[in-house]
Amino acid sequence: MPLYSCIDKKCDDYSIREFNNDTLAWCPRCGKKASPYKPPALFTNAVKEIEILLNNPPRTISMTHKTHARSVMQYLSRCDQYFKDDFLDEIKKPTELPKFVGLSTRPNGLSVVCVDNALTSAGTPRPATCPAGEKFTFELPYLMNACGWTLVNHLNIHTQLLKTMSVHPNSIYLVDVKAPGNPISHMVIITTGANPTADCWITDKQKLNTDYSNATYLAWRSNNAAPSPPPKPYRAFDLSQGKQQAHSEWAE
Repeated sequence: MPLYSCIDKKCDDYSIREFNNDTLAWCPRCGKKASPYKPPALFTNAVKEIEILLNNPPRTISMTHKTHARSVMQYLSRCDQYFKDDFLDEIKKPTELPKFVGLSTRPNGLSVVCVDNALTSAGTPRPATCPAGEKFTFELPYLMNACGWTLVNHLNIHTQLLKTMSVHPNSIYLVDVKAPGNPISHMVIITTGANPTADCWITDKQKLNTDYSNATYLAWRSNNAAPSPPPKPYRAFDLSQGKQQAHSEWAE
């Protein structure tokens, strides 16, 4: 369902509301016509307005969803502007803000639950207050921190990522990868051995054969030693090239 706000900013009930009929929406307090909600351009203002929604919500928002949304926004306030811009971009979309706050269900097909799958495969399932299903990029800083992962690289191509991973043998990473021309990122696990440039594996529940050589990355490293063997399914990954080794079969 789309979200609306009362056109009268003086209305006591001026807040984000949910209506069943998007062709005829009226403010439940003053009876005036409501207009489609347009999030403010500034991060702090957007957070304030979403707090209004969480404090005066339709009954369909659970305490779990409210806790998650507040935790994400609180952590996001001290993150890089890149994540704040992603937050502002996503909540402008009529379908995405309801997903974030729990007014609509998140997709949970295999192609969109890569974050949940990666966390589970790495032995660090999502927090109890984090909803299952598709995740937003702006949720990742909070989620990874809550699960004990440390951000080590931000928006770097594979050659720069290599510099980080090559000095940390026997490590395991959760890596959010965005291939060129693809607006949707995908999370995989990269595990390094004693010699990271020679011993490296990628874990991907979907077993995609994507070339990540020119991709951008968000990488988090675990403080725990890498498991041996790596989480399944995995195959050899050429860290120096940012590519999966084509001759390598997926180990199930």
